[in-house]
Amino acid sequence: MRLPPVYIHGACSVTKTLTFVRRQRMPPPVVTRPVDVPFEIAKAIKAHGAYLTGRPNGRRLVLKGGNLNGKTLDTLDLRRSIMTGAGFVKTQARVTDFSEADLFGCDFSNADLQSANFERADLRGANFAMADLSGAVLRGADMRPDMS
Repeated sequence: MRLPPVYIHGACSVTKTLTFVRRQRMPPPVVTRPVDVPFEIAKAIKAHGAYLTGRPNGRRLVLKGGNLNGKTLDTLDLRRSIMTGAGFVKTQARVTDFSEADLFGCDFSNADLQSANFERADLRGANFAMADLSGAVLRGADMRPDMS
C-alpha cells in the first residue's frame, strides 16, 4: 500500500511505502490425537475426524462405557460421537466440541470443561458434580435426569 506524501511542518515532503501484513484470526488448533489416551482410542478419535470431514476411512466414534478418566482431551472435535456411559472423571476437555454427541449417562464429575460445546448433545443422566463448566455452551442440550 502506497501512502500519500506527508508534509512535515511544510518544509519538505517525505514519501513512505509501507507493507501491511494483515493478521488473520486463526481458530484454535484442532488436535487429532490426544497424547495420554490408549492408542486404540486415539486411532478411533482420528478416524472420527475423517468421518466429520467426509474423508475416506472415516468412522463415527462409538465409545460405549469407555474410560477416559483423568485424560486430556483439549480442543478435540467430538461432534456427533456416541459415548454413552463413558467416564470422564477429572478429565481435562477445554474447548472440546461435544455438540450433537450422545453422552447419555456419562460421568463428568470433577472434569475441567471450560468453554466446551455441548450444543444439542444428549446429556440425559449425565453427572457434572464439581465440574468446571465456565464458558461452556449448553444451548439445546437434553439434560433431563435419568429416571431408571
